[in-house]
Amino acid sequence: MHQVMIGADILEANEQMADHNRGHFKEHGVYVVNLMSAPGAGKTSVLEQTINRIKDDRRLGVIEGDLMTTIDADRISALGVPSYQITTGTVCHLDAKMVHSALHSFKIDDFDLLFIENVGNLVAIWSARPSFTSEKICA
Repeated sequence: MHQVMIGADILEANEQMADHNRGHFKEHGVYVVNLMSAPGAGKTSVLEQTINRIKDDRRLGVIEGDLMTTIDADRISALGVPSYQITTGTVCHLDAKMVHSALHSFKIDDFDLLFIENVGNLVAIWSARPSFTSEKICA
């Protein structure tokens, strides 16, 4: 059998943007945690509890990914933490370009810890990493 190699990496642009984002986070001293799991698994509840425990000791920000609503971002904002909603429509994960665009709505120097609450398709997330420092899966 003859094997034909395809040379184009369809995720190359995402990886380049993710590298750019990681450099931006490092330059500004921001640690980024990407929370991911299936919809309804408890990501926002875990995030709310975490925020309540550390918000007096850390400068926090949150990027919320959701298919349709701003409910989770509203819950985070109610805790006094800046949040930015990315409504993805039919896209089942946040990619690096979405995260990069969200960063322009924040003064990144105001944070030392940024949470990204990702939409929730674990297969897609691994193929389009949005640029984070740490990954946490809520099962």
